[in-house]
Amino acid sequence: QQGDKLLARLEEEVKMNEYLAREKLALEAKEKREWTERLRKVLNEPTLTDQSRQQLVTDLTNLRRTIKEIAAARDQVVNPVDEKLNLFRQQVSVIEKKKAEREASLKDIMDDVAEAEKETNAKKAQ
Repeated sequence: QQGDKLLARLEEEVKMNEYLAREKLALEAKEKREWTERLRKVLNEPTLTDQSRQQLVTDLTNLRRTIKEIAAARDQVVNPVDEKLNLFRQQVSVIEKKKAEREASLKDIMDDVAEAEKETNAKKAQ
């Protein structure tokens, strides 16, 4: 009984060690090799001089300026389709306003008619 438990524990420990040796350590070794390769590539890159750094800053400034100019030009361009749509939107707005006024007027008239019919029915009932 005692021996069986000890044997089972040892087998479990052997399985764990096999897992560590075969899978986990192999994966860690692969990751370390990849990391080392990336570091090697970075180290093999030419160094950035003050002149090349300044050129990059100048290029970046020029690109930002160009982007701002293009955005400003885009904003200034008037799209004729948008102008026509705005005209139609205004017309729709005016029509909707008139429609709402007419609906309110019709409701008032219908209320008056209903009131008149009520009065007529009340007088007929007398």
